[in-house]
Amino acid sequence: MRQLSCSLVSHGAGGHGWPLACVILAWAFYAGPLLSPATNLFLNDTYCLDLPTRVHAAQLIRSGEFPVWTSGIHCGYPLFADGQTGILYPLFMIYLISPTAEAHDVFMALHFLLMALFTYLFLASRPLLPWAAAIGATVFMASSYHQSSHVIPGGIATVAWLPLALWLIDRGAKGDRRSYWWCAAVNTVMFLAGHAHAALICYSLQLLWLMRCEGWLQVRRWLPAALIVFVLAVGICGVQLVPTRAFVAESSRSAGGWFSSGVDPEVIEQFRLRWGQLLLFVWPNAFGDPWSWSWSDEVEVSRLPWWEALIVFQGFAALALTPLALVWGKPRSEVAFWAAIALVALLLAGLLPAYWILGYLPLFNLFRWPTRFMIVFAMAIAVLSGYGAEAALRGVWRLLAQWPRPRLVATAAVVAGSLIGTIYHHFGPYCAAADFFSSASPAILSEAATNPDLRLSTMRPLYNCWAANEAQLRRNAAALPPDFNLLFHVDNAMVSDQGFTVSPHVMTDISTTDNPNYLRMAGVTHLAYADPLALVDELEATYPFRAAPPPMAELELLSTDPAYFYRYKPALSRAWMVYSAVVKAEAKERLKYIRSADFDPGREAVLEINPPAMTPPDEQPTVAWRQPRQSRLELDVKTDAPGLLVVADYCWPEFEATVDGHPAQLLRANHAFRAVAVPAGSHRVVMELRPRSVYKGLVVSGVALAIWGFGFSNARRRPIPFREAGASR
Repeated sequence: MRQLSCSLVSHGAGGHGWPLACVILAWAFYAGPLLSPATNLFLNDTYCLDLPTRVHAAQLIRSGEFPVWTSGIHCGYPLFADGQTGILYPLFMIYLISPTAEAHDVFMALHFLLMALFTYLFLASRPLLPWAAAIGATVFMASSYHQSSHVIPGGIATVAWLPLALWLIDRGAKGDRRSYWWCAAVNTVMFLAGHAHAALICYSLQLLWLMRCEGWLQVRRWLPAALIVFVLAVGICGVQLVPTRAFVAESSRSAGGWFSSGVDPEVIEQFRLRWGQLLLFVWPNAFGDPWSWSWSDEVEVSRLPWWEALIVFQGFAALALTPLALVWGKPRSEVAFWAAIALVALLLAGLLPAYWILGYLPLFNLFRWPTRFMIVFAMAIAVLSGYGAEAALRGVWRLLAQWPRPRLVATAAVVAGSLIGTIYHHFGPYCAAADFFSSASPAILSEAATNPDLRLSTMRPLYNCWAANEAQLRRNAAALPPDFNLLFHVDNAMVSDQGFTVSPHVMTDISTTDNPNYLRMAGVTHLAYADPLALVDELEATYPFRAAPPPMAELELLSTDPAYFYRYKPALSRAWMVYSAVVKAEAKERLKYIRSADFDPGREAVLEINPPAMTPPDEQPTVAWRQPRQSRLELDVKTDAPGLLVVADYCWPEFEATVDGHPAQLLRANHAFRAVAVPAGSHRVVMELRPRSVYKGLVVSGVALAIWGFGFSNARRRPIPFREAGASR
């Protein structure tokens, strides 16, 4: 019994078995339900955006086509350029193996496990007992910040690698210089995970840790390391960054700059921490339990936004152990460092009034949501919890030094109580909804299978989803909300998505109108809603930036169960000919004309420049599609007069057009779509994507990878015993 009790605090490699087993057990309790087929992550962004685009990209890759472009989103969308899809992220292979909703649950569960194991690795290299490291690792995994942000899988995937990067930096500072090159690789993976803002915040914490490990004033030591760890990592990501830069320039949410983002005071105010929320650290349900909101119509959702509730709470173990670390944790310098990091993170999360000034600084304002600095807070609290657990375990050990059996029981009780206390009240990462992702409308799927021209517009968000019951959530899903259609191979025009998350700004401009002409310009043929249009109109006041639905006289109701599914009678096909054009050089003038009752997109086009001469035809023109690929469209056009071929696809700048094999000017029509002048006669028109930004990014990544390979092979490598990586005891 004495030997067993001594093994609980062993520093040898063999002493890590039971603590690691407990970490894995805590993970199985906390995130294991995600592996159940009857459990889904169904929150807004997950199934309106992230899950479908990831599955869709995997399906394209499996079919032999790299997803540089997809015609299924936004009337055409540069899918690869949207870095949050994480196509180049190594663990994206999970979706390639099985492009299903269940694969996404595995993806999320795996990252919670990596988060715990990497944190244990980092803490076990500090002057901590293995059991203390296990408690700190569980605190980080079960952090309430991760609960509130798991709706964005790229954020969880990014943060999971942070403790591993900290461990590598620590080893590099102790003499194993090759660890810095490994850290660059880890930071590359972190950036490719799909959440650039979270990656930048993680880099900020790593830089401070690097400066501390190398010496705050030793600029000649930490600056070269920083260039390797951060700058080189970003360079390797060039193949993703350069196309994303082009995408950002077209996005509704950005100012289009490399190092700056549009400053939105309303967003800052909405997504910042309030002083009153510090109460959540000691009273986790002070404002009500947000995880019950999805199942009750009686809870007032506006009482506290879901993304803020519990965001400060890190578990009852952290609540008890952090004060112990502040008082008795050693070494004092390291405890002081992490305590300062936690305090600064809280201030930057919104408690600091100066954030309103910092929000206008380039690079800093890329973080957008102040509460994202809670990533740093969660890491700091996990480390402090480890030091607090160390102090608690040692204190119990000393008090019961003369009684081996009680000592074992007491030590086990401290550990078990801390682990249970950490994950208690943390049931947010998953919500049971059996086969939720199979909630599709048979009428929509049947129409999509028989109508190759179907374009479904579902612009409404999951209104009041947190106050909705499961039946309402299933109706929302059956209406195929933005992007959800991709799971069922249904094309979706999606002129704008929920909250304009990834909408090109020209699409956003078109959709914010009461004139339903935007549906015709986008080639929309059908519409779907979770509720009757009367209720949709009523809810429109909640989302004033949404375009109003068309009049009922223009719709034919095809199905009411489980979703309201309509055919749009005045729909145009995806491509058509016009023989008249109005030139409006200014965007405001174009939009004003498009939104007017005088504009008929089936008869004329609105252009930015003067088109070639056109004459009315004597006979009806014909436009026939050849088998289109995602990034290449071929059309056979027959017209007896010169005119404009208008295609209801987004006019991404990297598309080029040819007519009968000869280069032709690709025009921007109707503010957001494509057009090309076609002379009289029969012609073959081709529109093909030339992803120049991807090619440029490949060059940048190639150069950076060559530098990494050369530096890694020549880096000095000195083996470091596991415990030596931490400070001496």
